[in-house]
Amino acid sequence: MTEDAIIVSQDVPGKTVSVTDSGIIPALRHIARGFQLSFSEQAVRAAMDWQAQADAVEQLHEIAGRLGLELHAVRAEAQKIDPLHLPVLVLQPGADVLVVESISHADIATFWRFSGSLSDRNERPLAELIKKSSGVWFVRARRSLPDVRIDAYIAPVRKNWLRRVLFPSLRPYFTVIVASFLTNVLALAGILFSMQVYDRVIPAQSHHTLAVLFTGVAIAFLFEFFLKQSRSVLLDILGRNAGLRLSEQVFGRALRIRNDHRPKSTGSFIAQLRDIDTMREVLTSTSVGVLMDLPFFFLFCWLFWMIAGWLVLIPVAALAAIILPGLIMQPKLRSSARQAQREAALRNAILVETIQGIDDIKALQAEERFENIWRETSAATGEAQSQERRLVAGLTAWTQIVQQSVYAVTVAIGAPLVMIGEITTGTLVGASILGSRMIAPMSQISGVLSRLQQARVGAQGLTKIMKSPVDHPPDEARVTLSRITGQYSFENAEFSHRSDPPPALTVAHIQIGAGERIGVIGRNGAGKSTLLQAMAGQLMPSTGQLRLDGMSIDTIDPADLRRDIAYLSQNSNLFFGTLRDNLLLGKPSATDDELLTALSLAGGETFLSRFSKGWNYQIMEGGLGLSGGQKQTILLARLVLRNPSVLLLDEPTSAMDDTTERHFIEKLSIASGGRTLVVATHRHRILQLVDRLVVLDRGRIVLDGPRDQILAQMRGETK
Repeated sequence: MTEDAIIVSQDVPGKTVSVTDSGIIPALRHIARGFQLSFSEQAVRAAMDWQAQADAVEQLHEIAGRLGLELHAVRAEAQKIDPLHLPVLVLQPGADVLVVESISHADIATFWRFSGSLSDRNERPLAELIKKSSGVWFVRARRSLPDVRIDAYIAPVRKNWLRRVLFPSLRPYFTVIVASFLTNVLALAGILFSMQVYDRVIPAQSHHTLAVLFTGVAIAFLFEFFLKQSRSVLLDILGRNAGLRLSEQVFGRALRIRNDHRPKSTGSFIAQLRDIDTMREVLTSTSVGVLMDLPFFFLFCWLFWMIAGWLVLIPVAALAAIILPGLIMQPKLRSSARQAQREAALRNAILVETIQGIDDIKALQAEERFENIWRETSAATGEAQSQERRLVAGLTAWTQIVQQSVYAVTVAIGAPLVMIGEITTGTLVGASILGSRMIAPMSQISGVLSRLQQARVGAQGLTKIMKSPVDHPPDEARVTLSRITGQYSFENAEFSHRSDPPPALTVAHIQIGAGERIGVIGRNGAGKSTLLQAMAGQLMPSTGQLRLDGMSIDTIDPADLRRDIAYLSQNSNLFFGTLRDNLLLGKPSATDDELLTALSLAGGETFLSRFSKGWNYQIMEGGLGLSGGQKQTILLARLVLRNPSVLLLDEPTSAMDDTTERHFIEKLSIASGGRTLVVATHRHRILQLVDRLVVLDRGRIVLDGPRDQILAQMRGETK
């Protein structure tokens, strides 16, 4: 039995139980089925393998979220539960999880007890269950289920994905609004202080009144400072958390996009993902604070009118003078932001391509060509960004002039009113200060509009990612298989890497039995790699049928496919980390003995003695510094570690020397016993492993039969 992810028991410090033994997965599976939600148990188990340090409650919420469920905690002091809130999940000390399905009038709970793979139905007083529990939750489905009978008439309400991620709850922002209100109210203290000093203190020459007023305004300014700091910290926390949620959602989606819908350029894909940073900057910048202050302009207008009457038209006119040019320039700002984003994505694509092929560029002495391309794209990017900056700079300069003019115009128009006695000097001073205070947040509106346009363009790029088809849509139920044997059937199947014809591979008919050993040979571009990708479930047929164990392969849960099918492509990668880290990608819970066995099967039993740091040997990105044979050995060991029932190997020994290849063939011949093995190769030695040969040419099967017969036929011999 394999070791599962570990969770910490809530009642006994340091005591650990596996996710399987805890009953969490069976309990949530039971509830999910009640809500008619699809459930991929293998996907959950694979995810939990990487969360070994999380406690039971964290894992509970994580699994529930993956199922489309949400948990609402019940207060510890609760003695009764409304039956309308059922089902209820009860976490017991140790490994048991209870699902309460009904409660009688006598408060007797009927529940299912889950402990590992075991379950039984019981009854017990509800108060006793709650008292002995370490956590109780109401369970609800996050979304309404699709229903073809009514969805064509009225579809269920779906929140915009971006709004749902950024603002799952508006409650925390009420605190920010209250802080903004108090901050703006306290800002009036300086205005009232000036009015009282000019109208009362100076004429009366009252030093005592001046001291009292100054003390009051100083206290108000102190409170305003603390409120502004608190608001800033709260906005930063909210923005940071929203950015983390956004980053997690988009990156998780990007990892799960179907292979045939991934962007063609790695660099442009990276540029799209960088839009996350654009959104995060908007959320954590002063833009949110400025937007919070905007409504208070109208409060200040009312106060201005109470103080200085019709002079309120001056800041109102100033607001119009600031906003109208900004609104008029929005199309240009949007266009320049989109152009800047496009040029930046193009430059990023060139940068990634250049770095990946830098050795070839040097060998071909093509540095000058790529320098020219970089120079041209950098110039285009700089021009697009400069155009955007010029627009923003023009709006900012205009806004500053309008802001400065408010004070001057208020004084110029108000002074004659003071002379004729319609208003007092204090009123004029207070009105001029208030006008400047009102228009100050508005002066940042140009920058806010620019950032919002950048965020809007960035959101469009992120939305494309979020709308891309994924391997397993959450609303789509897939067939779950406890074990895949590897029995394949192709019927008039065509496979394409792009939408353009012709297809890369066409298979009229072929049957592969469970446990068969098959070699696939053919010229370059014949379709060998495409065949293996299709068998691994990474490429779906555009027409025809591909069945695995009697089921159409696109209806099988991808988590089950990846659990039992090990596919080694020619482009398989090593990642930055230690040797142990790279091997554990195949099986996070593997022991050292299992790692050594896997290395031995792949022909790498001498690795630890060669590397001075053993398991802690540092592997660079892509395996930089390792020979081709060493990379291939580690990749094969990582694959063997998964103990799959189907092995799909694409040129597995192409970079091995003869000795290592012979050793690998000998070991794999033993390890592949009882498993379906398909090897695509140009090297004849590895064909010792197979009993049957499939020959491809120009995307079609031209020969299929016993190995020796096909080889003889290809040599022009007859048997």
